[in-house]
Amino acid sequence: MGTMFGLAALTVAVLVGIPTALNMIGSRKPLVTLGSGVATWVIFTLITTGIWYFQLPVAGLSATAFYANWLIWFGIVIVSGLITGAATVFANDEEPTIGSFITAAVVVVALLWSLGAMNVWSDDEAKVLAHSVTVKMPSESGAYPDSDANHIVVVPEEVALNSARAAMNSSGANLSTVFEADNPTLQAIDGHFYYIVALKPRGAREIDSVQGITPGYMVVDAEDNSKPATYRSKGADGTEFKIRYSYKFGQGEYLLERHVWRNGYADTPIDDWTLEVDDQWRPFWTASTNKVALRFNETIPDGLITVDAQTGQIERYAIGKIPAWIDRIYSASTVKTMLGWWGDYGMTPYPSGGFGRNTVNRYMVHGDPTLVYTKEGYPCWQVQLTSLNNDVSVAYLALFNGRDDTVRLYTIPDLQLEEGIVGAVKGVGKDNTNQLAPQHLAIHSIYGHLTWVGSLVNNGVVQGISLIPADQKPNGSNIIVRKTMGEALSAYQVMLATGASAKPGEQSTSKVITAATVTSVSSPIVDSAGATSIYFYVKGDASIYRVAIDPTASGSKLEAAFMKTGSVVTFSYNEIPGQTLRTVQEYDDLGLPAK
Repeated sequence: MGTMFGLAALTVAVLVGIPTALNMIGSRKPLVTLGSGVATWVIFTLITTGIWYFQLPVAGLSATAFYANWLIWFGIVIVSGLITGAATVFANDEEPTIGSFITAAVVVVALLWSLGAMNVWSDDEAKVLAHSVTVKMPSESGAYPDSDANHIVVVPEEVALNSARAAMNSSGANLSTVFEADNPTLQAIDGHFYYIVALKPRGAREIDSVQGITPGYMVVDAEDNSKPATYRSKGADGTEFKIRYSYKFGQGEYLLERHVWRNGYADTPIDDWTLEVDDQWRPFWTASTNKVALRFNETIPDGLITVDAQTGQIERYAIGKIPAWIDRIYSASTVKTMLGWWGDYGMTPYPSGGFGRNTVNRYMVHGDPTLVYTKEGYPCWQVQLTSLNNDVSVAYLALFNGRDDTVRLYTIPDLQLEEGIVGAVKGVGKDNTNQLAPQHLAIHSIYGHLTWVGSLVNNGVVQGISLIPADQKPNGSNIIVRKTMGEALSAYQVMLATGASAKPGEQSTSKVITAATVTSVSSPIVDSAGATSIYFYVKGDASIYRVAIDPTASGSKLEAAFMKTGSVVTFSYNEIPGQTLRTVQEYDDLGLPAK
């Protein structure tokens, strides 16, 4: 409290001192003006100290603090100017002094300057904001990175939170009587995706009852919607957790934000508090440290801090030197802001003051960013960008690296906006009888195809998984809805194979088996979705192959219908680790006439 009072007293002294000193100019009774200034200083010092104690804003006399507090500070200047000005006029027999006019002029000029400082006035300034991200255009980005079909997030954040709350008493610890679940954080741990869900005491009485110590956190499997949440109270080495620093509760020593504020970060904007765990499952709070991007515009990350949730030890890291176990620095809102700057200012010169600005080659962020993981091993925020001239389709699909400011852009012809996919899935019919809208909707590269993946949620529970090819217009036949991800992937393979070309091409990304002899073949089998398939073995291979037959096709696409024991065939398939049933994508019976 003493430090806060001293900092508040110094800050307010500067703010109140300016109009007080100006009003004293030309006054016949300057001591009256000074006295009113001192009284105003005392009042605002007490108010500021109280605000800082409870709200913990960015405090100090730095440019960053000025950005964070300028509106409040100008309020103090204006109010103190009115008070000291009124006292001066009254003391001078109600005659305005030259100092009164100077004070009013200075306040008006300063306010206009501040309002102007929030705007972008030149192309150079616009490019400062646009270049806060490092953008790689489609020609530089390469192919869209593959996702591991066995490791895709299908549990939305809302479901994870509900799952954690439902499981808080399953361990017999009666956690819900003292703690509440909050702030789920998506994280990859040993190649598997989980939500780490923080627990915090419900109130001051509960804080006292546990002596300010939280004994653990909840873990939710983000890949399997059938698994209940679990409670974790020990690290990998068996050491019990004693979390002494929690997020946003209480006003005592254990408040995380107060601890950081008091230990060197009072003048630093801190954003996006999240609970992450290291490789030993030990809990840490992480957050970005921010800087002002340009004058009075938004702040953006310039580093990251970690706070050991048990000991309170604070470590700061520069961007590019973040520990490997930390998944991301940038929050969804920050990503949206920074990509918005690039979209507006990055491709087209910005006219002075923004006057006469056109919409050519300007883009905007559509919807909210979604956190996705690829086989490359790090998380990215997936963002749709639309043109200001055309907001009915996606101009660029962006992957914003969660750990640095690199953005890769991809151009996907005829890629629909998310709303179109949501409407199509809701209208599927028998596979989505409740007309549920897919949540956590994101594009993944699965089996060599860009694919929309979404979860159907009802009453806080995942009821199904939807898969839709992103390079096709959605319709009843190419929208897969199944109860689990495994079932959806199996049906998706059949659907892709049904519409595949018959001849394996030289540029195929799938595995290709050439001139194999069929040793056993089944009769045509129709699955529950109405798809017809034939299952077969080839010589020297223990795997079972499934080839879908499209009865509406003609010519080479019906060659699989003529398969028999002894047929010599060439075909391609997508190899999935651990899966012995392989779905054929392209097929050619070498014994049939060429088409």
